[in-house]
Amino acid sequence: MNTKVNYKGHDYTLLAGMNKAVNPVNGDSYTKAMTIENNTNKDGRVIGVVLRYKGEIDDVCIEFKTSKTKNNPPISGDLALAVLGSKISPNLSTPAFQIFPFPGDGILIPKNLSIEIYLKTWAIAVPERSVMVALLMEELDDSKEVVQKK
Repeated sequence: MNTKVNYKGHDYTLLAGMNKAVNPVNGDSYTKAMTIENNTNKDGRVIGVVLRYKGEIDDVCIEFKTSKTKNNPPISGDLALAVLGSKISPNLSTPAFQIFPFPGDGILIPKNLSIEIYLKTWAIAVPERSVMVALLMEELDDSKEVVQKK
């Protein structure tokens, strides 16, 4: 799903998705939980992420990858959901739109390329639709900008 926003003359798209179920694994491996596609017909730069999660999965780790960043992800190492996102409480009192900014140039994402989101859990399964991710993508006018920034 995506939503378009125009802010101070710049176009932004909010790309979003929810996880499929992820079971605990032995060892240190991540499981692909969702794929979010840039289906906007514009090259873009992901400059921030909004992450919300349900349940007692604070220590589940998250990783972001594209086909171009598989060996050099924009954020490497174990990053817990509790560090990046906000837990949805029963009364929904936590802020819904806290944005974690990606430093530097963010994640460059040409049109029709996907960002894959992986989760790692040790003891607690992550039920389907428990992790919601929205990527704030700045649309780029010129595909040369995507190539130059790599």
